[in-house]
Amino acid sequence: MEYVDGGNLLGFLSDPERYPTWKSRLEIAQGVMSALSYLHNYEKEKWFCHGDLKPENILLTKASQPKLSDFASAELLRATDSFSTTSDYTPTKQFSWIYAAPEVLENTKQTRSPAMDMYRSVRE
Repeated sequence: MEYVDGGNLLGFLSDPERYPTWKSRLEIAQGVMSALSYLHNYEKEKWFCHGDLKPENILLTKASQPKLSDFASAELLRATDSFSTTSDYTPTKQFSWIYAAPEVLENTKQTRSPAMDMYRSVRE
């Protein structure tokens, strides 16, 4: 496993001495969206949903390159037909409620989707 030596995104954004420029914020956001795109498009009929995307789970290298971490809530999903999915294993239903999409809060037993990863990450 790669050692990531730059702390997490929450610490980076709240540290007045490391306060990021708008350019560096955009580069970090693009890196996170690229990582999510990879997870959400893993294979044509199979993809991952992170399930607990939050600033604390985005680690940064010293050069501020983002790395996704904490895949304890991730689900591997398979397409079963054009409108539904199934999980390959019984996933945990852990998530951070403050970052969760409304549909997760309404029904924690439903199968997650990539759209749920995107809710808070691009909203703020």
